[in-house]
Amino acid sequence: MAEGILRELFRGKPSVTVSSAGTHAVGGNPATEFAILASGEKGIDLIAHRARSLDSVLICGIDMILCMEPSHVEWVLSSDSSVYEKVYNLADFAGAEDSMRKIADPYGCSLREYRQCFEDIDLCIRNFIVSEERILSSL
Repeated sequence: MAEGILRELFRGKPSVTVSSAGTHAVGGNPATEFAILASGEKGIDLIAHRARSLDSVLICGIDMILCMEPSHVEWVLSSDSSVYEKVYNLADFAGAEDSMRKIADPYGCSLREYRQCFEDIDLCIRNFIVSEERILSSL
């Protein structure tokens, strides 16, 4: 869902390439039915999405890595600590005083949880873009 949101936000900016990969993804798996529905309700099409695993080759070639939770940040840094300055825990950008530490994984949950996850990701991405405008403008 994050990839879809970012693709939509950066549509028309050819200098930005958006892709996603997971720390525990099973390569080739499609987005879940509820991820497709929740995103589709917001005009984002995930039907063609296929999962892939994050590996050291991807990590080295990426300008920015947005993670859903601190354990993902730790996993990336354990793979390559030199990427410290380009790894972010997206949930840190929730914007509330009682900010979430992670974006809950809705896998196996109801459509309601997928909708909430979509909203959480969207909020954090938009706040991240505002917060890191200096970095993003250089892309």
